[in-house]
Amino acid sequence: MTSVHRYPVAALLPDYLRAAFGLAATLLPLLLIDTAPLVFWVLLPLAVLFAWFALRTAMQQMTVVERDSLGLTLTAPWRRRLDWSDLSRVRLAFYAPRRQKDRGWMQLTLDGSGTRLKLDSTLDGFTSIVGDAEQTALARDLDLDDTTLANLGEVGRLHERPV
Repeated sequence: MTSVHRYPVAALLPDYLRAAFGLAATLLPLLLIDTAPLVFWVLLPLAVLFAWFALRTAMQQMTVVERDSLGLTLTAPWRRRLDWSDLSRVRLAFYAPRRQKDRGWMQLTLDGSGTRLKLDSTLDGFTSIVGDAEQTALARDLDLDDTTLANLGEVGRLHERPV
């Protein structure tokens, strides 16, 4: 059975807004105002950074993750495949804004046979993919670091909560 997972636009909207605000704050002065050379060289790299962030967010929106009994296929727009039988490393990290430890996101990193897949918790079906990765890691007796083990426990608790 194959399942298809995507990043919902609603989850990406804050990143699109940040990118748009950053581009407006940096590009508009460059295009509309005769800026001093120092200001130009400060704003230009920032504009490039915000443009890269917007592109990265768009790439995330185009990402499609197909999960089947043999592994994961990630298309974004290039295609990468990681079979569960090739899995050699699982890492689950939690990232939070400095002042908001209760709000944040998780990132699952899967490695095997020269392929690395990174998925974050805004992906629909993230917890079920984490569950598959955890089962495979345990079956293959892979070493999981303490942070990953603690975060797997958190995902398990989130998965068990009634909807």
